[in-house]
Amino acid sequence: MKKFLIIVGLCLMWGCSQESAEEEQKEQVPAAAVLITPVNDNVCEEGTVISDFQSEIGFQWKAGEHADLFELEVVNLMTTEVFNKKVETTGTTLKLERGMPYAWKVISMNAENPENKITSESWRFYLPTKGESSYAPFPAALVAPTFDAVVSPASGKIILEWKGSDPDSNSLNYTIYFDTDQEKVKSRSSAAMEATGTSKEVEVESGKTYYWLVETSDGKNSSYSQVFQFTTE
Repeated sequence: MKKFLIIVGLCLMWGCSQESAEEEQKEQVPAAAVLITPVNDNVCEEGTVISDFQSEIGFQWKAGEHADLFELEVVNLMTTEVFNKKVETTGTTLKLERGMPYAWKVISMNAENPENKITSESWRFYLPTKGESSYAPFPAALVAPTFDAVVSPASGKIILEWKGSDPDSNSLNYTIYFDTDQEKVKSRSSAAMEATGTSKEVEVESGKTYYWLVETSDGKNSSYSQVFQFTTE
């Protein structure tokens, strides 16, 4: 009887310690990093110039609670090339091509529980070339429909939505390329639709896949978004 009670007690203790460990593990879920520099939607003049074509840029952020391991992700918005770098500090540097727009974010982790991850906001900046004073707008960030979404048209129509910004803070105009032919959209040979705001209603047919791209212009310079696709029900 005494042995039985000891075993039961040990089991209860083990169960409690396991629950405690699980609770502690939950508490170690990191909070998202707060980005500091490069500043969002701005021209990045800081950094070390390596050549006419390349600069070394510093990235800084504030760590969230329970975060002690970080992965910096930087995307060239023109070429879509992705740069990743893991660090244990709240700052690092990367060598980047000049004359390009970039997006960056930080993925935060806890070293003892690295499978729990959280991603920060995504910020954008432009890295200018020597003597450059007029900058192209950032490529539009397509919002809706999301990539490869399945959508239900309302009265045979859906609304395309995107976000646009410009390092010079100029007013922007948009041209939307929209078609069921992906190559026509990629080459911008499809019919073009103009917009001054960041949304456009378009007519669609059921059971088809559509592709779309947004050109952003400040009157002098232009940039182009990625090509997104969606399918109608």
